[in-house]
Amino acid sequence: MDAAKLLDLGFSGPRFTWFRGTTDCTHKAGRIDRSLCNSNWNLAFPDSSVHHLPRLHSDHLPILTSSSTLSNPHSTNKPFRFEAAWVLHNQFVDFFVDSWKNDLELHQALKDISPKLQHWNKAVFGIIYQRKKRLLARILGVQTRLASAFNQGLVKLQAKLEAELDLLPAQEQVIWYQRAKEKWVKLGEQNTSYFHQQATRRRRRNRILALRDDNGDWISEPVKLLDLVVNFYKILYKHEDVPYEDLMPKHSFPRLKLILQ
Repeated sequence: MDAAKLLDLGFSGPRFTWFRGTTDCTHKAGRIDRSLCNSNWNLAFPDSSVHHLPRLHSDHLPILTSSSTLSNPHSTNKPFRFEAAWVLHNQFVDFFVDSWKNDLELHQALKDISPKLQHWNKAVFGIIYQRKKRLLARILGVQTRLASAFNQGLVKLQAKLEAELDLLPAQEQVIWYQRAKEKWVKLGEQNTSYFHQQATRRRRRNRILALRDDNGDWISEPVKLLDLVVNFYKILYKHEDVPYEDLMPKHSFPRLKLILQ
């Protein structure tokens, strides 16, 4: 896989894809069947998914690989995230200064500015590739006009558009750097493609497509999956004694000491 530069797409469902033996002494299992792709395919289909299906009359279970997510119940419920690339936009500082309310408590001010930032992101900052496409179209239009007749105003406009276009690669790099969470790679090494790959893999790894219920059955239908998660936490928090103590890490929470001076 490393020699061919292939990526493992992961999976949902049973852990193993191959089984052999019917007794404790002879039973063996392993994940020897996988869905692999190269980097170009990974970028072309970032929402792909792999499901391990039930095994029938074979020691291998079938694998279903889809180029798009079969179910994604959380696609419309994304939490607010501050985009570091916003800071690189030439209008961001003025917008933020005008929108931030100093007379509010910090948590109230953050709650107040979040929807404003989301609106500014859609109305002004926009999607990188769409902004790039618009800028290139405008530059082409200006150059077409200049080819027929020289105009000093159009020359200045072209320089302005080109300067704005030059900022996009840096903004795009910061966006994918933030999503990839690969802190060990220095920002500024032009690793946009690498960051994009890591962000795509991280998003696929963090996406929950199926969970096993109390009966051991895999649940993948969005509505049932959501109910399963909600019911789990309802049970968890209505008991004084945690019913899932075996799931809690042992000795992992250090004691906090209050020091009065």
